[in-house]
Amino acid sequence: MTAFGDGDAALIGTDALLPAATIARICCDADLSIAQVNAWGDPFNLYRGARNASITQRRALVIRDRGCVFPGCDRPPAHCQAHHIKYWSADGYTNMDNLALVCWFHHRLLHEGGWHLQRIPPTQPDTPPGWLATGPDGRQLREHRQPTA
Repeated sequence: MTAFGDGDAALIGTDALLPAATIARICCDADLSIAQVNAWGDPFNLYRGARNASITQRRALVIRDRGCVFPGCDRPPAHCQAHHIKYWSADGYTNMDNLALVCWFHHRLLHEGGWHLQRIPPTQPDTPPGWLATGPDGRQLREHRQPTA
């Protein structure tokens, strides 16, 4: 399965047409049944997959990431979701090397705002990895202040 293109859209159960980026963000924490249809509406590919982090992986993410990994964010693990660095829809795996905790605000930026996360290898074996966020314009963000809601 490949990732959605920029102009793609998808239907959800309510027959609402949503942008593909919104669907991808919503699906991050969902069990999915995916059907691809042809121009006449006939299903030609059916997929069933588990894309959610397991309970054990979630616990490991809490220990490793300690909250939202977006540079400068201080949201605790309870306010975070497991995010696939390489999107599951783009053949990304649900493993620890490809997962990171992000708060809802930054999860939305990653899926719908054009931002990307990249792991920075730790300098010491006992330190957690650092993270670098890259914006849609290519600029790098190592620290910021999250806006208050």
